[in-house]
Amino acid sequence: FEAADRAIYPALALADRALAGPDGTSVVMNAANEVAVEAFLGGTIRFDGILKAVSRTVDSVVPATGSTASLDALLALDAEARAAARAQLGALAR
Repeated sequence: FEAADRAIYPALALADRALAGPDGTSVVMNAANEVAVEAFLGGTIRFDGILKAVSRTVDSVVPATGSTASLDALLALDAEARAAARAQLGALAR
């Protein structure tokens, strides 16, 4: 395989950041992505707003130590990330 062109696929760099970040960063990324895609499908944001919302959420929600220690902790992190992602949507609205 050839290396992916990061200019064409900028979300790959975000995925790398999530994998290299603290435990739980991929949970934050996934939750934010689900919120952003729902907003896009609902016509609230443009397609390019998905990556912006997810990136800003990953920047703002840094998982604390122990945030992946239990199901309850993971669900709390997921809820925090979803709330942060929703807060990003207003700035990205069409």
